[in-house]
Amino acid sequence: MTPENMPGGGELFFSPEADRILLAGIRLGRDGQSKALRQVQEIMPSLSVEAIDVRMQRIAADGLPAWVKADEFWTPEMDNVLRRGIQQGGVGERIAVAKILRLCPGLRTAVVWRRVTRLRQSIPDSKRRRGRLSWTEAADGLLLRTDRVGGFELAVREVQRLTGFPQEAIMRRARKLGVYVGHSAASTPWTDADVRFLLESVQHLSVKVIARELHRTEKAVWRKVGELGLSAKCEEGYTVTEIIQKLHVWHRRLRGWIANGWIKIGRNRRITERSLRSFLREHPEELKWDLFDSETVEWLLEFGVAAPAAEAGAASPVG
Repeated sequence: MTPENMPGGGELFFSPEADRILLAGIRLGRDGQSKALRQVQEIMPSLSVEAIDVRMQRIAADGLPAWVKADEFWTPEMDNVLRRGIQQGGVGERIAVAKILRLCPGLRTAVVWRRVTRLRQSIPDSKRRRGRLSWTEAADGLLLRTDRVGGFELAVREVQRLTGFPQEAIMRRARKLGVYVGHSAASTPWTDADVRFLLESVQHLSVKVIARELHRTEKAVWRKVGELGLSAKCEEGYTVTEIIQKLHVWHRRLRGWIANGWIKIGRNRRITERSLRSFLREHPEELKWDLFDSETVEWLLEFGVAAPAAEAGAASPVG
């Protein structure tokens, strides 16, 4: 019997060295995790990679704050406080959130509001004080015909831009209209090791780097950041090179836009998102839609800029 096997089919034994390797791997993203699994298997050859991964996930879970696992953290008493606040409307909700924060001083405000959003869905409309949200045919049309703007998430952003309504209200409206709002079942599940890497990295690595290290899209990371109520490190805006590549223009053309005052460079030598949005909306004639791929078209839609009707066919994705 090897030391990593316990008698009677009990829990496996891992040496402190193996645990140190696994913990180090967790902190290095997906590639680090894979490398750590191989290293531990070399020193404990009788174990399968799957068994070692179970140990890695347990180590990762031990380092996660309690609120990450919502079903285990939130007690019936805490939920009742929030439910009573929801039934009282906006002011009641804010009072309830403040009460929960007093009970749990280390809890993030955004995490509590995330719980409020989830509980709202379980309370009948008749028991809630409702604000006056006037839905127009145009807003409903965007949600019903998401294919026109590049997908559901882009439709929600466009409705939010047009109406100023909160995202939660737009999602509720979409459900009432029968629009599917769930995430793709094919998306890669988040493991405890992935979540721990995110929590430990989010304040010193950009979302772009985190996405690369976890082999995920930036959109998936931003979604998880929002779900956990985190605030991510983000270098605001874009570099000159990024804009040149995205818009397929020469450097001197971009310099001309800057000289005209159409685009502004911040102190960090980056083009601010606000400045870029203003330029895209006020000078759409400068855009070369025939050169843009589907990813660039979706990116521009996030700024509320769509291809002119005559060029929409050429710029839209094939199939």
